[in-house]
Amino acid sequence: MKLFVKSLIIGFASIMPGISGSVIAISFGVYEKVLNIIKNRSYISNIKYLFILILGITLGIFLTANIIFSLLKYKIILYYLLLGYLIYQIPLFYKKIYKVNYLIIILSLLVTHLFSLISSIRLEMVVLKKDIVYILGGFFFSIGKIFPGVSSTFFLMILGIYDSIIKIFVNPIVLIKEISIYKNFLLGLIVGFTVSIAIFKKISSYDINILYNIILGVLLETIFCMFPGFKLEMKYIIGLILMILFYFLLKLKDIKK
Repeated sequence: MKLFVKSLIIGFASIMPGISGSVIAISFGVYEKVLNIIKNRSYISNIKYLFILILGITLGIFLTANIIFSLLKYKIILYYLLLGYLIYQIPLFYKKIYKVNYLIIILSLLVTHLFSLISSIRLEMVVLKKDIVYILGGFFFSIGKIFPGVSSTFFLMILGIYDSIIKIFVNPIVLIKEISIYKNFLLGLIVGFTVSIAIFKKISSYDINILYNIILGVLLETIFCMFPGFKLEMKYIIGLILMILFYFLLKLKDIKK
């Protein structure tokens, strides 16, 4: 049940603008588990785990797509809650690193910051054909699902197809009606996942500590990127209070253990 709830939240984060679902997966301990499954190719022995995970993420995406516009009214509060959880996770994840490489941490932090800057800029891809745009969208969307800290949704926004992809989850029939368009997105997804997983397996087989240093840098920058600022408005005050309460509830849980 816990895994399913975590999967729902990851699915929610995967489709929310500006949030990286992989970072949330890291904070839940799901990312490392899946990475080990891929690295050891232990798919069969973990079939139940993967099934629940995929089901939860898929359901989370569909549910979020249908209520995303109404939820955006509470985006500030949601961001604060996620911040509380990420801040709580930083020292726990730091303990996993047996050798801290500050250069790698700083570089991954800077790269993540660069992605966040790009995501705030909407580019009109008028020079590209629609087919190529959707292939690129699928390719970069899959990269965002594999590599932590990269928000998949910002790639779709840059290419100008975010609304079009969201439409699939709100009304799946659209996928059948406009299959000639979306087949290019699916092609990009397949190629992107294949390339990303191959690169990730190479990195993890070389030195898992390097990967942990990269992820730590990404987590640190994600906290700064996700921070919505503060104003003397009710939604900011409520968000901040809930973040602090959530953080101390998590710490209290550790003390009781």
